[in-house]
Amino acid sequence: MPFILVGLAPKTQRSNLSVVLAVKDEGQQIRECLEQVRFADEIVVVDMGSRDGTVEICREFTDRVIQHDGGPHRLIHVNKNVGFEAAEGPWILNLDADERLTHALRDEILRLLEAPENGVVAYALPFTHYFFGKYLRYGGFRGSLVRFFEKGKLRYPEDRAHSTPEVDGKVGQLENLVVHFNHRRIADFVRKMNLYTSSDAPLTLEHGKGGLRNRPIPSHLRWKLFTAPLSVFWKRYVRHCGYRDGVHGFFAAVLLAFYQFVEYAKVWELKNVTSKQVENRE
Repeated sequence: MPFILVGLAPKTQRSNLSVVLAVKDEGQQIRECLEQVRFADEIVVVDMGSRDGTVEICREFTDRVIQHDGGPHRLIHVNKNVGFEAAEGPWILNLDADERLTHALRDEILRLLEAPENGVVAYALPFTHYFFGKYLRYGGFRGSLVRFFEKGKLRYPEDRAHSTPEVDGKVGQLENLVVHFNHRRIADFVRKMNLYTSSDAPLTLEHGKGGLRNRPIPSHLRWKLFTAPLSVFWKRYVRHCGYRDGVHGFFAAVLLAFYQFVEYAKVWELKNVTSKQVENRE
């Protein structure tokens, strides 16, 4: 795609930039991602036990490859924080292996590194999502995420797999896009869903809330196993007009509804099945 960044940018008089990635089994797409961010002064990769050649590919681009298990709940955001602390900075760009910068966004970031805005310590980047081979324009997928920041000014709470970063200072907004090639195959969606929901379930029980939407555990959890996925589907497909994205919008709404079901099902399993099995063994 012609607007996706490839190659190097000339180094000018500017602040240094560290790119941080937290990865697991991203061998099929990590090379393309790392090729894109070669303009950075430093690349830090935190790997959570990949077995598909991801680490070997990363070491072709950087010697800053850190092995970390993600903590007791194997959270990707734990590894993000590890990478932020290890990066030299003073500015950090936080990316995932399936995200790509546009030419315009790279240039916008480089201009800010030459002349940072007074008082702004972090920036939100607008995202567009490429889902199963198509850009999703509807379904509630458009939005911005805070991914570019001064070292020491942002960290993720380590209480769930999808947490909102805590920023110490003023947040600005960039204009140009990150393209998120999320879930190129259904198998990719299922693999990541299983990883994230397994990490979230015990934390949700511990904190009384959590998961993708950071909701409290419902008092009638068995009933929510049915109603919560239906609510997700209705919001994505009807309220946010996901149907206008055709069959891709339908698949996205169904899969996200299924994610909600699996998330609550694993919480229910920990509360009921696992505890009863332990009691029977005793």
